[in-house]
Amino acid sequence: MCLICVEFEMSKLTIEEARRNLSEMSPILGEEHVEEINKMLLAKELEQLNEDEFREEYSQVIANGSD
Repeated sequence: MCLICVEFEMSKLTIEEARRNLSEMSPILGEEHVEEINKMLLAKELEQLNEDEFREEYSQVIANGSD
């Protein structure tokens, strides 16, 4: 595992920071690992998007405690 992966999994890098680091490091990481990192970051972005959509959709229920 590379430093980007380790730091990201330890929540020491945001998605944006990891993408920036990846753009700088991609020439030495190899195509396969760059693809793995991109998939990992995309999965995290989708996870966050789903969480944000859930919060938005149910914000009224969450805010007032009603069902």
